[in-house]
Amino acid sequence: MPDSSPPRPRRIIPNCVARVKGERAAFVADALLAQSDVSGLSVRRPVDRGQVVNWDLEREIWQRILSHVLRVRPRDCHLILSEPYFHLPALRAAACVTALLELEFRSLVMAPPALLSLRRHARMHPDVAANAAGCGLVVDAGFSATHAVPLFAFAVLWEGVRRIDLGGKALSNQFKDLISFRSVNLRDEPYLVEAIKDRTAFVSLDVAADLAAAKKKTSPHLLSYILPTGAGDSAGRVLSPEEAGSLGAEATVLQLNNERFMVPELLFHPSDIGLNQAGLAETITVAIQACPPAMHRLLYSNILLTGGSACCPNFRERLAMELRPLVPDDYEVRSGSLSGTAVGACSSHLRTVQSCAHASPFPALKVGVVLAADPIGDSCRGALDSAPELLSQRVTAAQFREMGLEACAAWGA
Repeated sequence: MPDSSPPRPRRIIPNCVARVKGERAAFVADALLAQSDVSGLSVRRPVDRGQVVNWDLEREIWQRILSHVLRVRPRDCHLILSEPYFHLPALRAAACVTALLELEFRSLVMAPPALLSLRRHARMHPDVAANAAGCGLVVDAGFSATHAVPLFAFAVLWEGVRRIDLGGKALSNQFKDLISFRSVNLRDEPYLVEAIKDRTAFVSLDVAADLAAAKKKTSPHLLSYILPTGAGDSAGRVLSPEEAGSLGAEATVLQLNNERFMVPELLFHPSDIGLNQAGLAETITVAIQACPPAMHRLLYSNILLTGGSACCPNFRERLAMELRPLVPDDYEVRSGSLSGTAVGACSSHLRTVQSCAHASPFPALKVGVVLAADPIGDSCRGALDSAPELLSQRVTAAQFREMGLEACAAWGA
């Protein structure tokens, strides 16, 4: 962040490099957003399984963002960087080398995204007892995996962190396989399929009923989706029933039905694709049970949903339903925002979550499931909100040269 930084993050930029197959020209970071048609793109990402493993590619992306989007010089900026959970020491060292020695930022501090999101949530709702104690369970439904992260006093309780090896990438791959088998072959279109999934998927509140409805000739879940033609929407769009009957022969149309809700269902039942792991609700309860019993009440009362997959419609409501049989009978399960109306802009979804009024700021036995105001951007805003506290732990290039990773000890595991 520059010394005269704005109070809000400027943009969300794709962390990838894309090329049209057979061509040499590359679209780095924000250049990808300007493309009128994203079909036929081959995408390279520096991140694998939640960790940055290709720092040459990451540096290229950062240089593009710094020079063309933010238009700042690194030597004039302090960098607050969200850090993967259980960051490997060699990769943490590579991050420090890139930021401090190669790009020459003034200083660097790294923090887990769950911590940053909870700080943002606490700043917005300081009257909630759990937030005042810096306590909560953050669900980070990210691109590479989904984590349940308990925190107390704004510190991660690492013994309680649990991971499901399913994230947005795996869900997109499953979505791609299903529509390629049933409708149009899009196995070579990962970026396009991800956009289609974000626009059309939802979480079912009654899987058996929705599956039965999807089998009917007039399925309420049936959607026609036109693929991009090079003009207009770069990722295509959902067709209205009137448009679907008046298209020319040159249009390519996907027919989407039960895959719209069966793909997000994997987060609640990973065994459906042979992954021997618990679903999200069970993972949350296991994470909380691994923490000291005195914290359980506060952790259950403040379950914060973040990450791209949390933007999926009905995600919060379904998780609250799944938690009900897993928590003690004398806990009341509630879901909603904490005051007024929370508006979250998530990929193509713009969702309004109605408020859930609380009778007391410190209810004795309650399970509160809350969608972050902006599930994707709140970790960045949390970093800006908490910049004074975070920058007290910053590391400079001189300190890193002298002490190596020991200079980063204040950042924790």
